[in-house]
Amino acid sequence: ETLAVNSIAIRNVAAANNAFSGFALTTGAGTFTDVAVINSAFTNPALGGGRPTGVGGPGFAEGFVINAIGDAGMMNPQTDNRTRLFIQGNTIDSFTLDGLAINTFGDANVLATIDSNTITNNGDGFATVGQPDLPFFDGISLIAAGSSTINTRITNNLITGNAEAGIEVQTFGASTINALLVNNNFAFNDFTDDVNTVPIESGNNDFLATNAAGSNICLSLSNNFLVFPELLINNGAMADFVVELDGVTNIGFVVPPGITQADFGSTCEPAIAAEELAYLLDGFPPSPPPVVNP
Repeated sequence: ETLAVNSIAIRNVAAANNAFSGFALTTGAGTFTDVAVINSAFTNPALGGGRPTGVGGPGFAEGFVINAIGDAGMMNPQTDNRTRLFIQGNTIDSFTLDGLAINTFGDANVLATIDSNTITNNGDGFATVGQPDLPFFDGISLIAAGSSTINTRITNNLITGNAEAGIEVQTFGASTINALLVNNNFAFNDFTDDVNTVPIESGNNDFLATNAAGSNICLSLSNNFLVFPELLINNGAMADFVVELDGVTNIGFVVPPGITQADFGSTCEPAIAAEELAYLLDGFPPSPPPVVNP
């Protein structure tokens, strides 16, 4: 039996919040959800952007967070959580945790288009003036756990000034993340590292990806810009972490040993396209949900 698709559509909204997340949604087992958020602004007015390094703030919350939870086959052997996101033309600024966070658990599936957003000055976390300390947080955070899957197209975004990585990709368990990244500016993130804390925090990274043993990551990159270097960590088999580079257009990006470098467009894009088709076959409309202006 095909589940009904629930639609959430937001356009031209300004959400100023210094205590809780600008936008937060949790989708559970037995739900199909279609979300479009377009041309909106999520800000923390208590901080206001451009704050000094190491200055945390009131209200520890993400700017925009999606948690998708599947039942891991306990009640339904078929896909029981599909969550599709269309996030375009938004500003996410000055939140103390991640700017944009997508977290998947169980056997949930998320399909995300993240296009033309400005994600800046997030992630100071629990630091206070004169006492910088971990943890810090990212501009974009993608975390997949269990047997869940994230498929995403991340294009034309400005992601800068965030305390930890511009984007961080992490898998746990037997999960999968496939990401196509095109025309993004990931410059000048990870600026709040305290070199006296732990060794992993002694460097600056605009792009961070960590693959767990038994999980899979596929990254396809074209025309992205980094100032600080990427850090790619593969704890699984070499074939389980694939990186595709479109020539030399990804300034500052180098694939380290222990990770498979494949031809651009050979692996990640077909996987994402297959998931897009699966959503259509499960009853999702062919375009983002309609947005009604007030």
